[in-house]
Amino acid sequence: MPARFPRSARLRRRGEFTGVFDRGTKRHGRLMTVVALATTASAPRIGIAASRKLGGAVDRNRAKRRLREVFRQAAVTIPVDVVVIPRREVLDAPFDLVAQELAGLVDGALRHARRPPAPTATPRRPRRAQGV
Repeated sequence: MPARFPRSARLRRRGEFTGVFDRGTKRHGRLMTVVALATTASAPRIGIAASRKLGGAVDRNRAKRRLREVFRQAAVTIPVDVVVIPRREVLDAPFDLVAQELAGLVDGALRHARRPPAPTATPRRPRRAQGV
């Protein structure tokens, strides 16, 4: 990826975020929570949901800058949409620890998402005809 973080590598619309939240797989870490969804798009994309619980505007923007840079340097090749919810600890953590945790959480979420769904019981037939 180039030194700039292109718009095509970002989740920007509310619908894109909710799609990942609804259909993605969630993993929790010490520094952040990651929701990942494998897609058919050509490039990986990231969205960051930093709430006021993280801190003021300066802290939220710093956390977002750090996470975007980690994602950019990770050079993810799999087409995946990732939403990251940073925790306060991400502000003071060493950069390599943030990179390691993000990579591990995304990998874990994608591995978990590939599991076949658990077998569900077939619906039961009614015991007798209704309306007779």
